[in-house]
Amino acid sequence: MREETILNYQNLVYKILSHYRNLYNYNRDFEEDYFHDGMVALIQAYDTYKDDNNVKFITYASRCIHNKYKDIFKKKSFNEEPLDLQIKDDLYLLDIIPSKEEKILDMLIKKETKEELEKSLNKLSNEDNFIICSLYSIKTKKITQKILAKIFNCTQSCIAKKHNKILNLIKENLKY
Repeated sequence: MREETILNYQNLVYKILSHYRNLYNYNRDFEEDYFHDGMVALIQAYDTYKDDNNVKFITYASRCIHNKYKDIFKKKSFNEEPLDLQIKDDLYLLDIIPSKEEKILDMLIKKETKEELEKSLNKLSNEDNFIICSLYSIKTKKITQKILAKIFNCTQSCIAKKHNKILNLIKENLKY
């Protein structure tokens, strides 16, 4: 009776496993192992099922199988974020390693951004420049808002407001 019931419900394991295949896009080399894990969960469901709970066996078994797969994929760190289903199977390592041209372009963009930022900082008043450079440890040691407030003889909230105002000025000065 047990073997017959388990064989009748093995398609349930396949169905639930296909749900996790779509959700986590796992390595298909391990699919047979995952199927066997699902079958173990089905056997455990059969052994622990009680008729007096007013729940059909298929409902109980599917919950047990789902729980087993959740545990498996959680342990394998698949639970962080499902892969985008639009990614094709023919993705190669070379597709994600940047080319020399892309690296050079990134370096140029960083250099240009740094130059623009330096120009924006030079446009600031001496006080504003000192505040930003101190808060972000640009060409100087980092100083907290609390210490800056003591230096300028004002409150920390006053420094925070100046900080936000200066950041907005810098954003306006940047090209992007």
